[in-house]
Amino acid sequence: MRLFGNQSRRFALDPAAATRIFRAEFNKALDAMDEESMQAGAYGYEYGNMDTFLDVHEEVYRYLAETNCSGDEVSAEAWRERVPHLDSGPAMLAHQQLSRINAIWHLSLDETAEALENEQIDTDIFHMDHAMRLRFEARVAAVREYRRRMSDPTLRFESLLAAPVLQPTTTAAPAAVTQSAPSIDPAWAALTAEEAAQKFINDNPKLVASETGKREAKWTEKTKSQFQSAMRLLQKSMGSKPFVSLSNEDLRQLLRHFDGLPPNHHKSPRHGPMTLEEICAEAQAEIAKGRLKKPELGLNVPTLNRHFRFLKMAHEWVRKQNPTLQPLDWSAFAFEDGRSAREQRDAFPVPMGRKIFRLPPWHGCANKRHRLKPGRDVYHDSLYWVLPIIWYSGMRREEACKLQVADVARSDDGIWYFDIDVTEAGRVKNASSRRWIPVADELRRLGFIDFVEAMRASRQKLLFPELVSDTRTMGETYYRLGWMKILACLEEKPDDLTLHGVRHTVADELKAAGVDHEVRADLLGHTLESETAGRYSKASRLSVLLEAVNKIPIVTSTVRPERIRIPSA
Repeated sequence: MRLFGNQSRRFALDPAAATRIFRAEFNKALDAMDEESMQAGAYGYEYGNMDTFLDVHEEVYRYLAETNCSGDEVSAEAWRERVPHLDSGPAMLAHQQLSRINAIWHLSLDETAEALENEQIDTDIFHMDHAMRLRFEARVAAVREYRRRMSDPTLRFESLLAAPVLQPTTTAAPAAVTQSAPSIDPAWAALTAEEAAQKFINDNPKLVASETGKREAKWTEKTKSQFQSAMRLLQKSMGSKPFVSLSNEDLRQLLRHFDGLPPNHHKSPRHGPMTLEEICAEAQAEIAKGRLKKPELGLNVPTLNRHFRFLKMAHEWVRKQNPTLQPLDWSAFAFEDGRSAREQRDAFPVPMGRKIFRLPPWHGCANKRHRLKPGRDVYHDSLYWVLPIIWYSGMRREEACKLQVADVARSDDGIWYFDIDVTEAGRVKNASSRRWIPVADELRRLGFIDFVEAMRASRQKLLFPELVSDTRTMGETYYRLGWMKILACLEEKPDDLTLHGVRHTVADELKAAGVDHEVRADLLGHTLESETAGRYSKASRLSVLLEAVNKIPIVTSTVRPERIRIPSA
């Protein structure tokens, strides 16, 4: 940690936390170099040998630590002057690494934020700066340590020699139990899982609506489709075996298949005739080719639980018709999830919000056309502003997207606010949706008021004129051209991650912060049951609501305010 002790710097982390972050990155780098050494002996290894790999990365990590990964791309001539002690080959390889500095910076931004979050430290710009530098310094130290171990072979095995040797254990196989085949109703005996699903629906008319529509359905079409999907996946896992033969081993095999499915499973007609085994094998091949990452595989916990609940429902129904059928241990397939059922469906996780706001639109993109590729340019338009506005106000998507310059105003007592009302740019959902929402302090820190004034100065009527479409609402245009592209940049995301979920997160977080129900309803545009509830004067209402919006969790602390740049300017 004293590698660059002569440089003046601002320390933001306390020494204990800084040491833990440094040590974690140091150990991680050592492990990575151990893995790299296994590749170094292969034919065609790009660095030639491990010594060259260490030479290259020591200088790269040193440069990134000294510039805190914030420098521009360095020219080949300037780099050669910086590393005169390196031969031309290693120097060129190191320069090639630094040609990716924009991508390295964005990746390190994400990893550094994760390191701080693991320490439960706020990811503000000061902590990020300090932690990012520490992590690169740790890598330089790890390179030096690895060299030391290479120079003395006994050091390379000291940790291995100190590790306890684990002895394999053996367990006697249980004695086989002979059971007589249960008596099964012929109507069920040969039905596959999909056929059993259809029979279950036919035998339970309360689940679906009548053809005339006079009798309501207990299940929506979506629920019915989810049930049939679970039974279809089970059949693809079991093969042609009848549903009544379902065993705990079949369920364990299904779980293995669920854990190996790629995120795009069954989104292409090509997967229709394939077995789950074949789809999982194809996913492994994609990982080997580098087109897919292992953490992307598998269904998330809410989806797993939903599938197994449906399978249990069907199996328990069959057991009612066939009392001799043996019960299954369904408790082994009920997985814990820290969120409530409502949160699983609707809430937008706060950590995911922080992760999204570390993407290129807020930290630097390649250019105006490639807004989601890493670079150094930041532009202020709907892609930059709509999501922060929704996050720090709880607005509906359409309310945020249709904002006009005149909809952002300042009260007599100096509070900036959004005026949500019917305008020529769009309607509001209902009478309760007409409201004033203060501009949160974090939005002001990011420069939102400067953006509004810049749009006013350029004689724009709409804040986001690029969202105007002849065929779609402005909110739909943002969803297609903004939100869906943002989601595509995330390596891992819950299946039910929705933009509307931000409103639920705002409501939940304000409730947890002790904000009154009437204030939350006033902020979100919900109808109040009491006639007198929520009746504030304009000035006091704004001051109360400003206090409320400032209690919404900050997820943009890593974002630096930038000079306002409008892409069309």
